[in-house]
Parts: sequence; structure tokens; C-alpha cells
Amino acid sequence: MQIFQQFRPQTFLGVTDLSYEFQSCLTSEGQPGICKLPEFCSWSSTRHPLTDLEATRETVGGRYNCGSTDGQHQRMVCCPSDESTVLFPDNIDGDNQPESNTQNDTVAMSRIAVIEDSSVDNHIWPDESTNNINWPRLPRQCGKVPIDIMRARIAGGVVAPKGAWPWMARLGYYDGIGITYNCGGVLITKHHVLTAAHCVYNRRNLIFVRLGEHGTTEYGPQDYYIERVIVHQSYVKNGRGSSYDIAIIRISDFIPYTSDIQPICLPIDSRWHSLDITGISAYVAGWGSTSYYEPASSVLMEVQLPVVSQSKCARAYRSHSRLQIDETVLCAGLEKGGKDACRGDSGGPLMFQTGGKYFVLGLVSFGVRCATPGFPGVYSRVSVFIDWILKNIS
Repeated sequence: MQIFQQFRPQTFLGVTDLSYEFQSCLTSEGQPGICKLPEFCSWSSTRHPLTDLEATRETVGGRYNCGSTDGQHQRMVCCPSDESTVLFPDNIDGDNQPESNTQNDTVAMSRIAVIEDSSVDNHIWPDESTNNINWPRLPRQCGKVPIDIMRARIAGGVVAPKGAWPWMARLGYYDGIGITYNCGGVLITKHHVLTAAHCVYNRRNLIFVRLGEHGTTEYGPQDYYIERVIVHQSYVKNGRGSSYDIAIIRISDFIPYTSDIQPICLPIDSRWHSLDITGISAYVAGWGSTSYYEPASSVLMEVQLPVVSQSKCARAYRSHSRLQIDETVLCAGLEKGGKDACRGDSGGPLMFQTGGKYFVLGLVSFGVRCATPGFPGVYSRVSVFIDWILKNIS
């Protein structure tokens, strides 16, 4: 996990005072409400005909503020307490999709629409997935972390709170002397871990998956032997930068869920694939190096990064002909660099929280060294591979 500027206070994108989150408040109409980030609050098109989240923060946050407004924090807003909080654009059928702003490479998101909790049944289940015999294998409860951790988390943290990412996995390889951990992954069922194909392709020394770890010197993590590895059939190893960089590891034993071992949610609703998520802040976690030439971290690290537009990412990698930027990947990182996934983080998740649950949006795939200015990290886009994942979790 690359984090430069270690001798100065860290300033991450979108720092938020979450001490106010989930507290009670009153809306402008005097109705009971709950403090939330604007993007997790629903507003009808007749009341707020806005087209992007930044405008929502300015207009709504200024009128119904709920927390810090010192200019360095995102504004919390008072949302009606009886509303659902799952975030999707209202034009889910694909009409009138938001257009790219060629001047600043940001994409405006449509007005926030709400999917009622009663319709999702503890998960966002797509209608088309019911035709796949394996969809019941996915956990009905996923992506949840303790509420105190969710409240305490602020953008800019370096060491992840213990228990913050209970789906994180480490891949253990035998190097002839002992076990080394060179890649990460993410737990998606009681038998399956999702990771990058380059972490497992022709890696016969891959022995087990470790779950439930935070610090590498602590007791308590569980090691599970691997039954088989399934690499995407279109993956062709071509150095770093190959497309279809995704694989599934099947664990031989049944994995019991505990407070330290839980599955993350998959973006199985088809709307995730068409949803433009440019500009949102997502988390990356892992035990990788803190700089390119440093050893792996001894404790789980986290960093928050903005998702970068596909066009901007493609331009950045244009001079690297082997590194393909297409619809199977997404990119995240700061223009100035300094914060990124790094060596040892490959296969780990890029995560986004909505509706109180975390979803895995991407898997760490490749980049130019670590946190190089002008080169965002590239991630396999999980929503593109949902059909393949469901087919291979038998």
C-alpha cells in the first residue's frame, strides 16, 4: 500500500467528519432525520433537479447542513429517517446517460434514485441472476462491518481499524524455505476467494489462503488449503497489464463466518456495469509495500482513492502499448500520485460502500510502479465478470 509524504499529515480526497454520521437531526421541514453523506440521501427530481453529487453537496448541504462546513470536509445532510439508502442513477434503463466533461474529465452522476430495502432482501439481487443455478450460493448477508468502525473511519487513515475489512484474504506461497505472501484477495462465499489471475496463473507454489488477519504478528488468522484455482479463460499472461485479470480460488474446507471473517458483496445487479462511478471515493486495503522498494507491511493498511474516468486513464497509459485500458478494467488514483496500491496488494479489492454495505468494485491488477504521478492504478472491473463468477462458484 503506497503512501508517500509519511513525514507530513496525510490529506486524502474527500475528508469527512463522520462523527456526525447516523446522528439524529431535523430536516428543513421539521421532520425526524438522520445525518448522512449527500450521496446516500434521496432527493426527488421535483425538489432537487441536480445532475451531480458536487452540486448536491453545495445546494443541499448548504441548506440542511449536518456537521462540519469548514471547507475541508464534505458536508453531512439531514435525510428523512424512513428512506432507503441504496445509490443508483434514476436513468437505469440506459437513456440519457451522463456525458463526460472533456475539460476536467469528471462525469456527472444522475440524480440519486432509491431502491427500496424490501425489494433487495438484504442484498441487491438482479432478476437475471435467478436464471443462474449458482446465485443461491452467494451470501444473503455481506459487506457489513461493525457500526462503531463505520462511524470511526475517516478518509486519511493509514492503518486499517481491526475488523474493518473482514473479507480480506492473503495468498500464501511456498518459496522453498517458508511461506511468503505476495498477493491478496477477497472472500465472496464460504468456499470462494476472488483474486487477480496473475497471482495464481502457473503458480504451483500457491499453498493456502489466509483469512482473519490484521497484524502479521498477531494470533488468530485461519489458513485454508486450496482445492482448485479457476483462471478466466480469456486471460493471457503478457507481463503486467493483461485484460481479464481475474481468478477464483475454491477452498477445500467450509469457511465459518466470524467477526473477523465475513464475505463482501458482489455488484451482481446489472446496473453496476452501466453505472458511471467516475469521481466516487473507494477504498483499497492490503499488506503490500508502503513504497516500491520497501518490504511488505506488517499490518493491514487502507487508502481512499477517487475513481478516474476511462478516457483519462486510457490517455495516461497510451504510451504503454502492452497495458490495455478497456471495459474490463477501471482506474483509481490521485493525479499527483503519492497514494496507491503497491507490490503485494495485487488481487486485493477496490471497495465502495452504499446502503450500509461494502461492494467489491475492482481487483488490484497493474500500474506504473506505485503511486506514480499521472498514472492511476488499474483494477479488474468485477461487475463485468459477474456471469463468469456465478458460473464458476459451484
